[in-house]
Amino acid sequence: MIVGTKPEVHVLIIGAPASGKGTLCKKLSEDYGFYHLSVGDLIRQALNDRTNHALDEAREEAMKRMKEGTLLATEVLVPIMTAEIGKQRLSGHRRFLIDGFPRRLDQAASFAPHMIKPMLVIHVQCPRDVALNRYLSRKLPGRLDDDEELFHRRYHHYLRHNDDISAHYRAMGVLVEIDSSGDTQSTYERLVQLLREHEIWKMFHETAG
Repeated sequence: MIVGTKPEVHVLIIGAPASGKGTLCKKLSEDYGFYHLSVGDLIRQALNDRTNHALDEAREEAMKRMKEGTLLATEVLVPIMTAEIGKQRLSGHRRFLIDGFPRRLDQAASFAPHMIKPMLVIHVQCPRDVALNRYLSRKLPGRLDDDEELFHRRYHHYLRHNDDISAHYRAMGVLVEIDSSGDTQSTYERLVQLLREHEIWKMFHETAG
């Protein structure tokens, strides 16, 4: 855990469903002291928490969208993320690895007033057939509805919005792209090498101490 008055750092992780984002985030968190915020897990937890009455009106529609593989309304997503980041700030965290956000460019615009400019955005690329095989073979807690139809809907949304998101962050000079079709360890090693070669990551390490 990073404590004290060190500058806050946000790194975003985007990519296709079952591209390996979560596994890479876990490794980066362990090696570089980031707090891993999985947006998908956070949303599921928030929607299943019946004591969270702030979501009462939006809960039914939001849960329906998740089961259908469609994107959650921005006005529901942003307050959930803002609250969690605020909570973790109070716990002393200053390095955030935000996994699965944004999934549409307008989400990034809506959340911008509540977060600092992302230091880097990692785009995890994975061919559809490889991602599908991983998606159907994995067993994640609370994800019993995952099936091939849901995967294709989610992958369709990824393809529909990804070009705009990638172009936006590429123009900002913060996009790092990695092919995750290989095994986890070799993918992670390539990612770390790409990060080490990036001028922004180099400056981050110099200032992080």
